[in-house]
Amino acid sequence: AWIFQMGSAVAAGMKWTRKLSPGAVVGNQERRSPIGSQGVAISDRPVHGKTMKTGFLASLAFHGHGGRIPPLLDGKASSHELTIAIPPRPPTFPPAMKKQWALVWILSGLSMLGAFSIDAYLPSFGDIGTSLHVDREHVQQTLSVYLFTFAFMMLFYGTLSDTFGRRRVILWAVGGYVAGSVGAMCAPSFYWLLGFRALQGLSAGAGSVVGRAVIRDLFPDQMGQKVMSYVTMVFSIAPAVAPVVGGWLQVWYGWRAVFAFLSLASLAMGIAAWKILPESLAIEDRAPLHLGSMIRRYWQVATHGDFLLQSLGIGLGFAGFSLYISTGSDFVMHVLHLPETAFAWLFIPIIVGMSAGSALSARLAMKFPPARLIWIAYGVMAAATITNLLYANLCTPSIPWAVLPGMVYMFGLALGSPAMTLRTMDLFPAAKGLAASLQGFVQMLLFALMSAIVAPFVLGDIRKLALSVAVGWALSVVCWWLGTRKGLICHGEVVEDGQP
Repeated sequence: AWIFQMGSAVAAGMKWTRKLSPGAVVGNQERRSPIGSQGVAISDRPVHGKTMKTGFLASLAFHGHGGRIPPLLDGKASSHELTIAIPPRPPTFPPAMKKQWALVWILSGLSMLGAFSIDAYLPSFGDIGTSLHVDREHVQQTLSVYLFTFAFMMLFYGTLSDTFGRRRVILWAVGGYVAGSVGAMCAPSFYWLLGFRALQGLSAGAGSVVGRAVIRDLFPDQMGQKVMSYVTMVFSIAPAVAPVVGGWLQVWYGWRAVFAFLSLASLAMGIAAWKILPESLAIEDRAPLHLGSMIRRYWQVATHGDFLLQSLGIGLGFAGFSLYISTGSDFVMHVLHLPETAFAWLFIPIIVGMSAGSALSARLAMKFPPARLIWIAYGVMAAATITNLLYANLCTPSIPWAVLPGMVYMFGLALGSPAMTLRTMDLFPAAKGLAASLQGFVQMLLFALMSAIVAPFVLGDIRKLALSVAVGWALSVVCWWLGTRKGLICHGEVVEDGQP
C-alpha cells in the first residue's frame, strides 16, 4: 500500500517539479545508479555527509546497498522535497586494487620480508662463523640483534603511519631494508654484519605493523578478520620457502648469496608497493605529530590493562613455539641429524598448519563469533601441546613424528590469531596504527627475549623445547582470559587521533 502511495505522490509531483538531473551529487560514494523510470540518477562525485533535495512530494531515504524504502512518516504527501541519502561504504580501491587478492598479496609480501630475514639465513650459521672467524654463539647474536631492533622500531611505525600516511611509511621502510640487505651481503667483518642486521631489523617491521592498520582502515568487522586470515595464509608461505631457498643458496654460492637474494626480493616488493599499494588513510584523518601528545597516547595504550593482557596472550601463544624457529639450525642439524638442505622438514609442516588454520579462520569468520573461534583454537593448541610433551619424553626424535605436533599447534594458533589481533586493535579504533605498533612490539619483544635468553638453555634438548611450548601456551591462556574478562581490568580512555 505504501509503495502505491509513494508512486502516486511521485507521479503527481512530477507534473510541476523538476527532475533530478543525471549530474546530481548524492552521498559520498562514486557510482551512477538510475532510480525508477523518470530519468533520476545518482552521480559519482563524493560529497561527505550531504544529501540532495529535489522537488518531489515525498521524503525518501536509502538504507544500505539495496535501496530499501521506508514508509512515509505521516502516510500522505506532505513535503515538497525528496531527500536521498546514501550511507558511507568502505573505501573503493583504485583500478589495480579492485580485487581483494591484490591487496592480500602485496601486504603478505611486505610482511614476508621479516620472516625471510630470520629463516633464510639459518642454514648459513656455520658458514658465517667460519668465514668471519666467530663461534656459534656470536652468530646467534645476529638473530638476536635483528629481533630487538625489529621490536623496537615496531613501536613507531604505527604512529608514523597515523601521521604521514600508510603508503609513505611503507615505501621508506622498504628502501631502508634494501640498503641493510646490500650492506650485509658486502659485510667485511662480523661487526659490520651485526650493524647491517640491525638496519634490516629497523626496516622490516613496517609491512606487518602498517599492513594491519591498512586492513582495519579498509575492511570493517568480520570482513577485516577474513582479509587478515588471507594475509596470514599467504604470509605463512615465507617460513617454509625461506630456509629451503636459503639452504640451496648456501650450498651453491655461500652465505652472501642469501643476502643478495634478500636485496633483490625486497627491491621487487618495494617497486610493487610503489605501483599498486593504495593510501588508506585520508589526509583529514591523520594525527598531528607532537612529541608530548605522542608520548601521552603511547602511555594511554601501553597502560591499558585489557590491551596489554590481550597482546601478551597473542605473543605468548607464539613465543614458546618460536624457540623451534630461533634454534632451527641446531634442531635440524643436531637433534634430527639432517643436512643443511633439509630445513623443509621443520618448516613445511609448520606452514601447512598455519595455512590450513588461516584458511579455516577465513571461512568461519562470518559464521562463528570471534570469542568462540578463539577458544576453539586454544583447545586445538592444548591437544598439540600435550602430544608434543608425551612424544618428547617417551620417544627418540625422528622424522616426521617430531614435527607433527608443531603442525597441529600452528594450525590452532593461525585459527585464532586473526580474531585475537583485530579484537585487541579495536580497543583503540581512533589509533589503529599506534595499537598495531604496540601489539607487534610486545610479540616481537617476547620472540627476541626467547631467542636471546631461553634459546641457549634448550639447544639440543627436545624435551626442554616441548616444555617451553607448554609454558607459553598456559601463560597465553591466562593472559587472554584475564584480558577479555569483563569488569576485571580497568579500561583506559580511547585515544583520539590528534588529541593533545
